[in-house]
Amino acid sequence: MQVQTRQVRVVIPARNEEHLLPHALRAIRQAFEYSHHTVATVLDTHITVVADQCSDYTSAVAQHLADEVITLEAGSVGAARAAGCASLLRAAGSAVCDDALVLCTDADSLVPPTWIAEYLHHIETGADAVAGTVRVHDWSGRRASLQPHYERTYAASAAHVHGANLGFTAAAYRAVGGFRALATGEDQDLVDRMVAAGLNVEFSTRASVVTSGRSDTRAKQGFGDYLTTLEAAS
Repeated sequence: MQVQTRQVRVVIPARNEEHLLPHALRAIRQAFEYSHHTVATVLDTHITVVADQCSDYTSAVAQHLADEVITLEAGSVGAARAAGCASLLRAAGSAVCDDALVLCTDADSLVPPTWIAEYLHHIETGADAVAGTVRVHDWSGRRASLQPHYERTYAASAAHVHGANLGFTAAAYRAVGGFRALATGEDQDLVDRMVAAGLNVEFSTRASVVTSGRSDTRAKQGFGDYLTTLEAAS
């Protein structure tokens, strides 16, 4: 009997993340290992790091733990994600199947061991894309009132979209033209276009990704700045 193989491609944008990136990459490797033991599908895996406007050793660090490192001077998380996806889809050309699973996370985030298995379950049961939730790793640098205020606000909706926890098939990504080179909101924009195109986008609260709650943000108007706005209102 022929064993099914699934291509899994992970893209991580990074800007001056030499300290946190190794932890993010090791967590992904652990998720690969977990999946090898828990899913019937054989995984063909690849991690691409996009070092965008880095002035530290992010690229050098990534060389040791990623399969591919791209350097940019775009200063845009949307452009970074788009470049990473374009490279991984273009590098192998037609060998990248339409049913390949493309996953996105961030350099300051830790995926759980069950991350890939959870996405595979959704994709193999009919989803074209899946948007997952995030949990803040450390609130110590924030006002004490922020955490309960954030958690109440977050719980009010089940349809969260985060670049730190997002996945889709290569076919779905190609169908809508991929990420746009936006400075912020590139993840929501992609999902909105997938929904508008009639693709099956599912939302999952399982396999939540742990992310940074730091106020020293990398992406303007991204998740960190969202927390800062909530903090001011808490």
